[in-house]
Amino acid sequence: MALDSQNMRAHWKEFFEAYDYLPRIAEISQDYPEKRSLYVEEREIHQYNPEFLQEILSMPTTALQIGRDVILELMPAPEENIDPHKLWLRINPSPPTQPIPIRDLRETNLYKFITVEGLLRRVTEVRPRLLVGAFQCKSCTAIMYQHQESSTLTLPAFCDQKRGGCGKTAQQTEFVLIPEESKFIDQQKIEIQESPEKMPRGGVQPQRLLGVIEDDICGEVFPGDRVQLAGILHAIQRNKYRTTEFEILLNVNSLRKLSKEYSEIELTKEEIEEIEREARQPDVFEKIVHSISPTIAGMEKAKQAIALQLVGGVTKVLEDGVRRKGDIHILLVGDPGTAKSQILTFVSRIVPRGIYAVGKSTSAAGLTAAAVKDEFGEGRWTLEAGALVLADTGIACIDELDKMSKEDRSAMHEALEQQTVTVSKAGIYATLNTRCPVLAAANPKDGRFDPNRPVFDQIDLPQTLISRFDIIIPIVDRPQTEVDQKIASHIIKAHYHGEILVSKEMGEDRKVDDASSADLVPPYTMEFLKKYISYARKIVPTLSEEAKKTILERYLEIRKQGEGEENAPVPITPRQLEAMIRLSEAAAKLRLSNVVTEEDAALAVGIFMSCFREVATDRTTNRLDSDLISTGIPKSKRDELAIVRDIIREFEETSGGSEGVSFDELERICEERHGISSDRLKDILEMLKHKGEIYEPRDRHYRRIRE
Repeated sequence: MALDSQNMRAHWKEFFEAYDYLPRIAEISQDYPEKRSLYVEEREIHQYNPEFLQEILSMPTTALQIGRDVILELMPAPEENIDPHKLWLRINPSPPTQPIPIRDLRETNLYKFITVEGLLRRVTEVRPRLLVGAFQCKSCTAIMYQHQESSTLTLPAFCDQKRGGCGKTAQQTEFVLIPEESKFIDQQKIEIQESPEKMPRGGVQPQRLLGVIEDDICGEVFPGDRVQLAGILHAIQRNKYRTTEFEILLNVNSLRKLSKEYSEIELTKEEIEEIEREARQPDVFEKIVHSISPTIAGMEKAKQAIALQLVGGVTKVLEDGVRRKGDIHILLVGDPGTAKSQILTFVSRIVPRGIYAVGKSTSAAGLTAAAVKDEFGEGRWTLEAGALVLADTGIACIDELDKMSKEDRSAMHEALEQQTVTVSKAGIYATLNTRCPVLAAANPKDGRFDPNRPVFDQIDLPQTLISRFDIIIPIVDRPQTEVDQKIASHIIKAHYHGEILVSKEMGEDRKVDDASSADLVPPYTMEFLKKYISYARKIVPTLSEEAKKTILERYLEIRKQGEGEENAPVPITPRQLEAMIRLSEAAAKLRLSNVVTEEDAALAVGIFMSCFREVATDRTTNRLDSDLISTGIPKSKRDELAIVRDIIREFEETSGGSEGVSFDELERICEERHGISSDRLKDILEMLKHKGEIYEPRDRHYRRIRE
């Protein structure tokens, strides 16, 4: 049975008194306007009277207005400066009420008090909204005040004589808004979408919901926050035409962040003691590594690198303003079916503000950011954050990086190196932060890796982007009996363990083979791992003399491989040196140590060099060549390019023929004089054509393109 206003008023008063809200009301009265919101817990209303709660949820506009009136009545000494339009009764949702999935919102939810959860996609600036308009009558100059209920400006119906007006109607006179005499309220518009981890299966697109935040809760959330919003769901017309189709908009009453940045995670004294106790264990690094994607067998090298990535190095700002990033970027390049996506998904779940995205994004913002048409009904251009911006201070896990758009390719360079994204379009110029490590995965463009070709020849990514990654890990699926048996056994155990878990959920009591599931139980739970990483990230270690010596000696040892020969390849560059330093700092952080020891440096350098050798070794000479990462062309191939280029030039200068040199002639000279095979020659000619240095005036004949 619906409550009338008198009974609802009595219920509110009794509730405030019974649940000790009177001191909080008195505090608002004393501290207004700094404090102007009274938060009540939904579970307490339910404990007081479940039927009363249902009335509030069913007719929230009336219920909240009456509750606000009761708050004014209960104030010990209400002052005249308390504006009833800026006094808020806010309800914090809690069980038994459950959030409604955004895709399940229906007309039955309209004008009800509902709760939704999701990821904030867009947040506008805080802007004033007209709350009470002061309108001056042009006939008599009297000022009439009109409360604004909607987004459409409402004029006074007449110039009220009781308020000193002339009595003329709006049709007989003209009203002019006087902004300085009007009252405004802060307003912010948001767009929330379903969280990726809570979306139904089947590759469906995330549903979105527009919302409006007002007054003292503005400015508390940012793009990328996972939030719980409670408020009244409204139906709105998106344009001025007479249409029977409406959009939905949530008028937010209260909000709560569901995810926190690492720096915001609060740890109890007992949790800190447990973390520090674990950090003193000699095998803490191995435990952390084995807690990363425990259902995936092998991948030790990738998991070790990711463990270091999760805590990162030390971000430094030097006296000259130069910023040295501490984040570690990792690229996994491998055959299909090698569990790259599962690892990315796992990492995105254990990191606050972790975002999992696919390179071939369907949103306009893509991976970085974009200026898009405003969806709030105002027709303006607004800024929409992409995955990297949403992951700011978290981690961005990007699958299928090789399939990203051209716009993202150009913006990714800045995002990885400078950790910002600059957008300049449609009158919008903004620089957004992307202060997060990137864990990306890419597939070979021909389906599978060819072990006889360089890794980077087989990835559809520009070398300038590849070189921004600190660690590049190739994952090649090669049949190996011993390894295959280990992986297959692990997969079977994972399925068995999953079957047991499902049977328990269904109430079945099956006999469990504990030995089969032992390998799948990680040393640390996801929750503990998240807290451990949060605590470790706050450590700021410094390099010990021993660590400096270890890194320097190893770096110089590798550099010396390029000495003593004219035009020798450069085996390693300062960019790789900085990566080794960041990894060494991360190793110390994982031990919660303020000092980077020799052991930390040795561990980091070992992990780095193990990966670096796989991708930076010239297969022709079997020597390290950093140009493989920076340009994709090793020194040996550059030499061969120069040889073929010179042969074509010499032929043109001596013969002067317009048809160019034939392939047969090139093949003979290259084989006899330089030992270049026919297949390598074909690759070299294709590369020169791709670079725009030569062309074919006729089939299998080649000439230079003169500038």
